[in-house]
Amino acid sequence: MLFARNKSRSSAIASGANGVPGTQPTRTTSAAHACDHVLDSRSNTFADDVAAITGKGVDVVLNSLAGEAMEMSLACLGPFGRFVELGKRDYVTNAHIGLRPFHRNLSYFGVDLDQLVGGRQQVGADLFREVIKLFENGTFWCLPYSVFAGEDVAEAFHLMQQSSHIGKIVVRPPAPRAVRAENRPWSVRADATHVVTGAFGGFGREAARWLADRGARHLVLLGRRGAESADARVLVTELAARGVHVFAEPCDVSDIRAVESVFRKVVAAMPPVAGVMHAAMVLDDAIAANLTAERMARVLAPKVKGAENLDMVTRGLDLDYFVLFSSVTTLIGNPGQGSYVAANAYMEGVARRRRSKGLPALAVGWGPISDVGVVAASDKLRGNLQRLTGVKGMTAREALDLLGQALAYPGAPELAVMTISPNDGGFSRTRLPVLRSPTYAAFVGDGGASDAASEALDIQALVRAGKTDAVRTAVADLAIRELAHVLHARPEDISRVRPLGDIGLDSLMSLEFVMNLEKALGIGISVAGAVGSLTIPALADEIVAQLHLGRDREDTAVADFVERHVATLEPASAGHAAPPRAAELPRDLAL
Repeated sequence: MLFARNKSRSSAIASGANGVPGTQPTRTTSAAHACDHVLDSRSNTFADDVAAITGKGVDVVLNSLAGEAMEMSLACLGPFGRFVELGKRDYVTNAHIGLRPFHRNLSYFGVDLDQLVGGRQQVGADLFREVIKLFENGTFWCLPYSVFAGEDVAEAFHLMQQSSHIGKIVVRPPAPRAVRAENRPWSVRADATHVVTGAFGGFGREAARWLADRGARHLVLLGRRGAESADARVLVTELAARGVHVFAEPCDVSDIRAVESVFRKVVAAMPPVAGVMHAAMVLDDAIAANLTAERMARVLAPKVKGAENLDMVTRGLDLDYFVLFSSVTTLIGNPGQGSYVAANAYMEGVARRRRSKGLPALAVGWGPISDVGVVAASDKLRGNLQRLTGVKGMTAREALDLLGQALAYPGAPELAVMTISPNDGGFSRTRLPVLRSPTYAAFVGDGGASDAASEALDIQALVRAGKTDAVRTAVADLAIRELAHVLHARPEDISRVRPLGDIGLDSLMSLEFVMNLEKALGIGISVAGAVGSLTIPALADEIVAQLHLGRDREDTAVADFVERHVATLEPASAGHAAPPRAAELPRDLAL
């Protein structure tokens, strides 16, 4: 925040998120351009400082602050002052301000340069030319700035988030050749045959429908039992009604003779085979101590032998694609799925081998499919995957559309293995020790809140037990740790009595801080006012009411009143009633 004053008359204040006490421009300026005062826009005292310096306030505020800081900037104006708003955050959030300050004949101007340039093009162009002339004649000069290349935009945002810069951050546009041309949508040949194994499982059925949507008119659908289930019969009928020629036959893809027999029939009766999707699988989870050779072979056979057999019988065919359905667990592991992970890892090896020989192949490590298949049918399995690995579910159609993008990617001919899985970053290094290795350092990150899920369960247990003080302490401790993570500071250096804005939390950091708290606590957090204006205890108090899962807000307020006040009375003795519980308080007291 820079404040200029012309001798006895106050002039203007520019408030923004980069004000740092004592910061001076790197360029030498003349006395006419010198700034008399530099104040800190992150301090809640800057409005009082302006009043003390000017005696009556300033004439103009050029503002880009938001929330409470914006109202404090408004308070810096003297009578007949003008408030010029350049920020957009308060517009987007529909923030409200009181009208009381405007009785001093203040004027409020909202300026959105995007709309000015787009809606009043001539005015915008004239203003731009005028500003350029002022730079050319030396009236204006550039602020200090840091320059980043277009491909380093993430580093630029990180610098801004940490408030480590002075002046402005400039990102140069990427060079013309650095911008990749838009990919063409991936489509399949209508005059060719497309093979899907495991076609009558949940994900396999959706893969068949997806291929038909992409233009396939000849489908070979293979499963160990063929189209005997009700869902399988519905699929075949549906595809036939859409004009798709469907060849559906029982086939165990781990049996080379069965696979060869099917392909002989297909080659003789259908158009040339253009692609294969291998989705066959068997799950039989068990820890290593309970594994037997039979159980392991049952899981390995469809993926390992199936991939080898399909590779062998298609070697002489001119394929457009050869897709193997793997799993995200192959990348990060999953307790109890050693056989499944081994089978998928072998398939990924087959994909790499085919690529090395110039043949098409792509093994895709899918995340959990939330609407069909094994994971969708088991809430326990789905919950364990997200809790232990951080991966989240996606619908089959979302997953397959991403596969289409991958197959259309210009670099696809060099890709052999890829993972498609959303995740929330909440990885558990305790349950998955492999994530502690350097291999996954970038994948996991520094994990400030990565293992908070177990802590969230403990906190909610305290809530259900009615231990409000313990909850308040736990939330405050959690907030300290998360704030230290965002600020890259030590938890012991975080003050519990200073407002978070005074500690260094700006608007971008506030967003990250609140998101981390929401992830750790498992609830959405609605904080009244600006987070930066609260202390750690005040923030904990605001969150505690939202953690009372079994009670509404009114009952929570009553219970809090009892715990804070009634419980401090003398214990009940003979002839004296015990302090009332929350449920026993008169209704008018609760109101």
